[in-house]
Amino acid sequence: MKKIYLLLSAVVLTSAIFAQKASTIQEEPYTFSMEKTNQVNNKAATDTLYSHMQGLTPAIYSTGPGGYVFGHDSYGDLSYYSKFDATYGVQGAGNILSVLFYFAVVEGNPNSIITATIREDNAGAPGNIIGQVNMPYSSLDTSLAGFMNNGIVGWNAVGTFATPVAVPGNMMFWAGFDVAYATGDTVGLVSNNLSTPFNDASTHTFEEWSDNSFNSITDGWGATSLFTMAVYPVMDFAVGIEELNTVKFNVYPNPSTGVFNINLTSENSGNVNLSVKNVVGQTVLNKTIAVSGQTKETISLTDYSAGIYFLTIDNKTVKLIVE
Repeated sequence: MKKIYLLLSAVVLTSAIFAQKASTIQEEPYTFSMEKTNQVNNKAATDTLYSHMQGLTPAIYSTGPGGYVFGHDSYGDLSYYSKFDATYGVQGAGNILSVLFYFAVVEGNPNSIITATIREDNAGAPGNIIGQVNMPYSSLDTSLAGFMNNGIVGWNAVGTFATPVAVPGNMMFWAGFDVAYATGDTVGLVSNNLSTPFNDASTHTFEEWSDNSFNSITDGWGATSLFTMAVYPVMDFAVGIEELNTVKFNVYPNPSTGVFNINLTSENSGNVNLSVKNVVGQTVLNKTIAVSGQTKETISLTDYSAGIYFLTIDNKTVKLIVE
């Protein structure tokens, strides 16, 4: 099967026949303004990969006879992915801590879920799953109060992995989300407006069809459907290879009310870096520790809100829980 689609935009009306799904794509009215909120989360570009959407105009597109281009639709599409590689921010070895999403539409049972998913690359298409976390609809806040931004792109949902996901050895991966179908449930993710096309759509934007096959967005909707998605992995790239690489450590108590004890063991003497980041990649603590043999360090996160944080020492990362 192939798609026949009629694209209706705010500026121009264009019709075309393509192979895969017979449908209508309609740009929906939606206001995107980062000036309407003061919830600015200023993160370094090296922490959050947002270059897919950088410089593009956000939009939300629905499809006839029902649903959204990126989300629930009448074709039973199961998941949607963006590819991240050296062209789109992957700098080398490191960990994926979480994924940020920008949903324009969330309707249905607040206990229903989408699943934030990381996959390996398989010959240019999404491959094996290497990380997943369920996100209930109740955590996808489409109100103005739920919107955050870094001054360039915005998001309103965060999927944090219980264990950081290592970047595959080929330094590329796919980040996206899976949907499940239930009566009354609908989600729609923000994409770019086609007036500002994403020129690598044929190689970097894929959808999983109801037959479990992965296909480029242009395979489904035609060569001019140059879409990407508001999906932003939060990274912790490995740095300082020259640093002491023989440090072992354990943390207790964990969970705690904010004070954590760290026992460090090293065969050699030297300095190591200790850092703590929150779920959206902000560094809340950063210090250098002198380690020789057995060393004990205590850190406090009592000035920060309860939740999940990530402690990295000597390029090794563990999850901290503040109750």
